[in-house]
Amino acid sequence: MIAGTMAPVTKEGSFSGNWAAILKFTSMEAAEAWYTSDDYAPYKNLRIDELTDFTSLVFLEGLGGS
Repeated sequence: MIAGTMAPVTKEGSFSGNWAAILKFTSMEAAEAWYTSDDYAPYKNLRIDELTDFTSLVFLEGLGGS
């Protein structure tokens, strides 16, 4: 995890969630493998069912560099 907070500051638009996080993966394939993995499955269900009022997950391709 690169960053995470229970109190994100929204400057434009609206955000109604109760947690925001930024994760970094080596590739889009690695992100997809993590998201669909058996290891993440119980945490995914917990995140969706119990820890959030609003859920949104976005994968973004990096700009290169580190």
